[in-house]
Amino acid sequence: MTDAPQQQPSYAIGKKPKKGIPLWVFGLIALAFIGLGTCVFNGVKLFGAIGERSEASVEVSKAFLTDGMPAADDPIYSRRMDLTQEKVDNINRFFAQFGPVSEYSVPNCNMKTSANTNAAKSGTFAICVLQIQAEHSPGTVTVTWVREDEVWKIGGFYVNFHDNSVLMDKAEKLDALEAAGEAEVEPVEAEPSAD
Repeated sequence: MTDAPQQQPSYAIGKKPKKGIPLWVFGLIALAFIGLGTCVFNGVKLFGAIGERSEASVEVSKAFLTDGMPAADDPIYSRRMDLTQEKVDNINRFFAQFGPVSEYSVPNCNMKTSANTNAAKSGTFAICVLQIQAEHSPGTVTVTWVREDEVWKIGGFYVNFHDNSVLMDKAEKLDALEAAGEAEVEPVEAEPSAD
């Protein structure tokens, strides 16, 4: 006797799984688009901020090198700077020795946000470097910006002139005048003697 295949009732037959894309794949694709959108949005925002600091760096450089740096208590400076009026005056005299600036390059700017145990080194910073051409020397200007109370402030302003012979020439002329006895020398008050 041959056994006939037994038929199973319909409720006992398992359904074949559907061939389709699992839902988790759609979830991964959605997360990838969200991540990409966030990167693009933040990249555009960063690019805009760098462009803004670049323009501001040229404006500040032109103002500082033409009219001199503002007073030490000007709100453009970060409270992190140790700046006195005497330092500002000395810097302005130094700038004047190299003559007026005729050319400013497009700045190269970088931004960073850092956390540090030193509070002065923590925060959001933009560092912009541009080349200048003064009457007596080419130079490099570095403007450091720091974000304080949602406002960009100057955290540092550095100018490096490449031709140091300007200062050497002035020093040599002063040495020659002093040697000839023609330089103005401030009189030194004599201290009272113990005799």
